[in-house]
Amino acid sequence: MKRMLLLLILLLAFAAVSACVPKKTSQDSPEGQQTPAGDPFALAISGMAPETTAVMNSPYGENSQVYVGYNYRSGLGAPCKRVDVLAGGLRHRLAVCMDRNNTWYVAEPIFEPSQR
Repeated sequence: MKRMLLLLILLLAFAAVSACVPKKTSQDSPEGQQTPAGDPFALAISGMAPETTAVMNSPYGENSQVYVGYNYRSGLGAPCKRVDVLAGGLRHRLAVCMDRNNTWYVAEPIFEPSQR
């Protein structure tokens, strides 16, 4: 009787431990690949070369004309790209920068008001 009880306890312990292991689903990324974090617009800008133009969705609307200017370092030392967005007849000047975690984000310049 003791053996059966011990076997039952071990079986339950094994089942509980195996239930705690995360299982891979078809929605998970392939091994070794991660979905980049951050703003999709900023991530798209990060891959563009300086002095290029593209039509894309932006924080200011769909089908915006986006011009990526020069690369520079912010006052805090972060790598940034100057970006001009033409959407809805208005021009918006932005900076797209990378933070310490290597995540790209949109930073509005502090020297001119945003036109949202």
